[in-house]
Amino acid sequence: MGGAHIFLNKIVYSPGTEAFWKPDVFVPIEVTVVDSEIDSDHVTARVSSSLHTKKIVLERIDSGIFKGSVMAVGLRLSESISDTSHLSVRYGGLLIAEYDSLVLGSTVTTVALFEYPAHVTSGENTVDFEPWGLVDPEGVPLVNYGSSIGIQYNPTIICDYALTNYHMYVATGNFTFRLNFLTQAGWLVKNSVQKADFRVWEYRFDWPWGKYNATDPFVSALAQGEGLSVLTRAYILTGNETYLGIAEASMRSFGVETDLGGVRYSDVDGVWYEEIADIGACSGKVLNGFMNALFGLYEYWFETGSDLARSFFFEGAQTLSENIHRYDTGSWSDYDLLHHGAASPSYHRQHIDQLRMMYELTGNEMFLVYSGKFQSYVH
Repeated sequence: MGGAHIFLNKIVYSPGTEAFWKPDVFVPIEVTVVDSEIDSDHVTARVSSSLHTKKIVLERIDSGIFKGSVMAVGLRLSESISDTSHLSVRYGGLLIAEYDSLVLGSTVTTVALFEYPAHVTSGENTVDFEPWGLVDPEGVPLVNYGSSIGIQYNPTIICDYALTNYHMYVATGNFTFRLNFLTQAGWLVKNSVQKADFRVWEYRFDWPWGKYNATDPFVSALAQGEGLSVLTRAYILTGNETYLGIAEASMRSFGVETDLGGVRYSDVDGVWYEEIADIGACSGKVLNGFMNALFGLYEYWFETGSDLARSFFFEGAQTLSENIHRYDTGSWSDYDLLHHGAASPSYHRQHIDQLRMMYELTGNEMFLVYSGKFQSYVH
């Protein structure tokens, strides 16, 4: 018979709502060893993170099958714990399980990521690139906007593609997805444009949609927020601090007003992060883009402990809480506050999910109320 295998239970790596972004919640990391040549009742395995290594004893549950678990606690990059009886794991960090097979005379190893909580990654496996089917020679997606605009790079699409590959890497362990993810992160590094003391990703084409009339180059809080998520995860995967440096400079764009080249728009109603941010352009206050930008800020803050990112997140969250009623038509949600056009069914569903996420992140009941109201409009 021969042979030995070791498995990690990847399902437990995405804590649910009750463990959402809480660094003090313990999660069981389950390990299974299959070794048909072993006749004892126990075997020993090791589970390692970038912070700790623990030896755990696995009990035989069937002939040649041994199972056990170690409790792990998910940490921000800036945190540590003193209780070394548990395994400390950074969200997004790599877990390695090892078992020394006496039969094979070698170490059997498996790896997996300790994933981010489910809410932040729930939409990352839904991007469909078939309508475009275009990539450049490096494997970065392109979008064909037709004759008037042509084939262009879209920073948000590139971030979406990166996060989809990240999700697939977590789900499958296939290193091709990891490589694809890091290719997109590399594009973000190479194409980040320095502006005073902050950085942005520019859209290098005109966007004449509706009342926006954004002109080349323009920027987007949606791209800035998703870019923060991509680069933060790329840093955690590789330890390359270049990613974190670009992310930090990009995060500062949320403190710069749109008429100065940033993505922040301040008015009597609060602080908004504009999906279409162009110098002199109208303020659109696109709902889904605003919330996605907030998620990027939160993820960067969670991983780095940045007080500035935290401040930007809660400024935007407060504005959203106080103005979410303006997107409610009484029977559907509006896409933005410039056109007051009804959101498409897919965007309306996004609004429902995103508002639930905002409630989980902040505990603000207003987000839960409107998530429920928008859900009630779906028949």
